[in-house]
Amino acid sequence: MNTHVKFRFEKFGPIDEAELELGNLTVIAGRNNTGKTYLVYALYGFFKEFRRLMVRTIDSPHLDGHIRRATSSSSKDVASKLTTEGSLDWKYERKEVNRLQSRLLKEMCSQYSSYGVPRVFNTSSNYFEKASMELDFNTELNVDQPIGFTLRGGTLSCSFDGSKFVLSMEKESPDEEFEVDPDLIDRGIKLIFIHTLFGDLFSIGAWIHVLSSARLSISLFYKELDYARSRLVRSLQEVEDDQKGELQPLNELISRSSRYPLPIQDNIDSTRDIPEVVSEGLNEELLDAYADLTDMIGGSLEVEDDDIRFVSRKDDSRPFDIPLHLASSSVGEMTNLYFYLGFTPPGEENFLIIDEPESHLDTSNQIQFARLLARLVNLGIRVLITTHSDYLIKELNNLIMLNSDFEDKENVMTRLGYRESLDAELVRAYVAEDNSLTPCKIDHFGIEMPVFDKTIDEINKVSNELASRLVIELEED
Repeated sequence: MNTHVKFRFEKFGPIDEAELELGNLTVIAGRNNTGKTYLVYALYGFFKEFRRLMVRTIDSPHLDGHIRRATSSSSKDVASKLTTEGSLDWKYERKEVNRLQSRLLKEMCSQYSSYGVPRVFNTSSNYFEKASMELDFNTELNVDQPIGFTLRGGTLSCSFDGSKFVLSMEKESPDEEFEVDPDLIDRGIKLIFIHTLFGDLFSIGAWIHVLSSARLSISLFYKELDYARSRLVRSLQEVEDDQKGELQPLNELISRSSRYPLPIQDNIDSTRDIPEVVSEGLNEELLDAYADLTDMIGGSLEVEDDDIRFVSRKDDSRPFDIPLHLASSSVGEMTNLYFYLGFTPPGEENFLIIDEPESHLDTSNQIQFARLLARLVNLGIRVLITTHSDYLIKELNNLIMLNSDFEDKENVMTRLGYRESLDAELVRAYVAEDNSLTPCKIDHFGIEMPVFDKTIDEINKVSNELASRLVIELEED
């Protein structure tokens, strides 16, 4: 991932202060109740809210000031010139653009901390009254693909050639005039320019997918979680939040309704959408990863009349075809990921978040899952996980070591049964502890994760002491 994205968090649940830089694979480990899920939910919510936050910056005085300095005209005059002349150059100065990015991001993060966070966690704003999030973002602007949208009678677009921005308006018919309000053109210019500045962040939010810690329950009870009702209730809750509780006649209904954090609600929605997604056909780009997961669960998942069924492999000596609720918990845990891998739209900037992927997986499958993560990263999917599994970490370390050059490497990989390796440069890892995140050292030997080593050393120490005492007792007898 060429885009540099680093978050700073303050006062999120158990977390007092923490920094987290996203890698192509980001791992957060730590003991229970140390704030891992808080950070993951906050990060997921930011990307999901990003379009709304981006649109709100249209009215930023920092944007107006930048336009005036870059074009020697007000934004209103730029819109007028563009309507008359059809195109307009916009001077690019890297320091000015970076300064604008920083200022707009600060505004977005402030808006998100105040209003977005309570919405994401679906709770009172008082609970996150002191919470705040900041973001450092650095990327090369896209010089290849212009950004634009269609207006009545034509299109408005913005491209960047490395030295200047070029705004253009193209009519469908040269003889016809645009029938568009100048204020709409003004806002359109600002919006596509902002999109040019933050396109990478926008694409992350557009194709982000979450597997929450509640995914097993969701896969079993998704039919009981009434889809229309839950969406209606969520809309009413958002209106209530915006109106600061003034919808008194609805208060009792809303207060008695279940309130899910956004990641769980989105997980419910994606599970309910599985029959529709399956109808769109397999994603050829992820077939190998899809096959790996099929091997892990020991069969395939199929949709029949909106029901999800677990079906044995064709070569199984004891074939079966059973409803999902009768399958093992490991199958339920993997259901959403199974259909994500098989049917997610190809060619997009996918970002996958998995809370504790090792849940209900035996140790062998935890190792296989680490290999699956490496495959996904190598296919271009950004992945973030939280984990309690030392097996998963140790296997990621094996995959990182396999990325180094050494004698007879190809034969060694074949003999040990590996098809993938993992570049350490693509990995970021943290331990949630002491009300913060501690970054882990990562080198060609892998991730240094002392939180697991310490626990293993302690239990081994106890085991050795007890064993030695038992030996002495047996010798005395």
